[in-house]
Amino acid sequence: YVSTRGGGTSTTEFEYLTGDSMTYTNGINPYSSFDFTNVPSMVSILKEQGYHTIAMHPENPENWRRSVVYPKLGFDEFLSISAFEDSERTVWNRVSDLGDYQKLIEVYEAQTEPTFIFNVTMQNHGGYTDTYMNLTNDIQSQYASEPLNQYLTLIHKTDQALENLIDYFSKVDDRTIIVFFGDHQPSLSSSFYPYLN
Repeated sequence: YVSTRGGGTSTTEFEYLTGDSMTYTNGINPYSSFDFTNVPSMVSILKEQGYHTIAMHPENPENWRRSVVYPKLGFDEFLSISAFEDSERTVWNRVSDLGDYQKLIEVYEAQTEPTFIFNVTMQNHGGYTDTYMNLTNDIQSQYASEPLNQYLTLIHKTDQALENLIDYFSKVDDRTIIVFFGDHQPSLSSSFYPYLN
C-alpha cells in the first residue's frame, strides 16, 4: 500500500530503492530535489554483490530526471521509450504491460551474469476518462462509472500479462524473485469508495 495517489511515481521508486521514507518531507519530490551521489540503495548493494543492474521504463528518460538519477543510484543500464519501439501499445499510445514484459524477457535472456531488473510500467497510469480504439472495457462494475470500468479493465489486462511473465520465469533454470507493487493509488472519483467495503 503506497502513500501517493494519482501520481508521484518517483517518490515510491525512491522509497522502494533506498528504504527511506518521504513521510515528513512536505511534498518534495526526491528525484527533482536530491543529489543521489553516494546514496546507498538496493541497486548499489546488489552491484557490490556482483549483479548487473538494469532500469526499465517505457517513457521519456527525462521524466523525473531518471536519466540523471538512475546512474547515480547505481544502475548500469537504463532502457527508456526508445528501447520499446516495436512493443504493443495501449491507452494514450503507451506501451502495454504485455509489451513491457516481453521486452523484460528479451533483456533477461541477453544476460550472462546475475541481474537485477527494476521495471516501471505505464499501462495503468491513467487518466481513465477517454475512449480508445484499441481498448474495450471488458470489466463492468454495477456500482460505478466508466473511469472505474476502464481502470479495472486495464488491471485485468495487467493480470493476464503477469500470468504470462510468471509462467515464463517458472520454467527458467535461474533462481528468480519477482516483486510487484503499485507506484501510486489511481486517480479515480471518490464516489465509488463506499462500495469497496
